[in-house]
Amino acid sequence: VSTLGYRPTPLFWGALDQPLNGCWLGNWMSDPAQRTGAGAVLMRRAQESFPVVLAQGAGPANRPIAERLGFRILEPIDRLIAVFEPARAARFLAPDATVTLDPMLPERPAQQVLTRLPTDYAPDWTRYPVETAFGTVRSAEYLRWRYLTHPVFRYEIDLVSGASGPAVCVWRLERAVGETTDAVGRIVEFFHPADAADLGRAALSAALYRMRESGAAFADLLCSAGTFLDT
Repeated sequence: VSTLGYRPTPLFWGALDQPLNGCWLGNWMSDPAQRTGAGAVLMRRAQESFPVVLAQGAGPANRPIAERLGFRILEPIDRLIAVFEPARAARFLAPDATVTLDPMLPERPAQQVLTRLPTDYAPDWTRYPVETAFGTVRSAEYLRWRYLTHPVFRYEIDLVSGASGPAVCVWRLERAVGETTDAVGRIVEFFHPADAADLGRAALSAALYRMRESGAAFADLLCSAGTFLDT
């Protein structure tokens, strides 16, 4: 009749030195002929079990229910695009879009960049921007589970270490399908210490360079954190 999937996940919720055990939801679905409240019962059970419950992609059918259950629906997150080849990238956009090459796109990075997760990866999160205080704890365990041992996608990592901690950029190269097919880069994680935007730029530059060299038409990033948007 109804199903609700979830994964217990360490989260920060207001304090970078006090992680808590929240959860991310997925696959909240009910038989259209049986929508008489079973889905809401499952959602209430999740809310009773965790202090913070997060989800993405509320559709037109479940958004009103989620709002009645007390969820706050945030507006869509900005999408940033780095264009590598304008003609190829333009095919993904509106027909009359003007696509130009960014003159600031990076060359081969000069700074030492790791392409793996080091064994001593353990950031002091109190040294990261305040925006990091709301969301998943990007621990070594989480990064390995979510990306580096993924059963389908091959994710890459670019990491630059500094005195305040590491800057990290996780990405994948994928073959977009549909009306237009081409290789594109998807940046799925990007963060750096609050006082080390230079490390963030180095990690991001290394990732963009590798995506461009791998043949991507463009790279994109969904991001809502002002500090990382500025970088």
